[in-house]
Amino acid sequence: MEQTMIYDFLGIDQDPLLQKLRAMDKDQQITVGEMKVRLNKVGLFELITETTEECCSNITKCYYKIQDYLDGFVLEQ
Repeated sequence: MEQTMIYDFLGIDQDPLLQKLRAMDKDQQITVGEMKVRLNKVGLFELITETTEECCSNITKCYYKIQDYLDGFVLEQ
């Protein structure tokens, strides 16, 4: 069974996480759970955890990767 969130119904544009990603300036970093999200100088989102590092050029793809991470993070607690 897949977990849904309120923004699946309201639209992700209303999600504070996506709004925070959109408000980021280059070289700015935020922390989401234990993940660091950085918008680098060339406009790529770097997603950094203790075990992985990956980049996303698309903000929506970045958003969903963070959501996947958070889903797993909550289940492991």
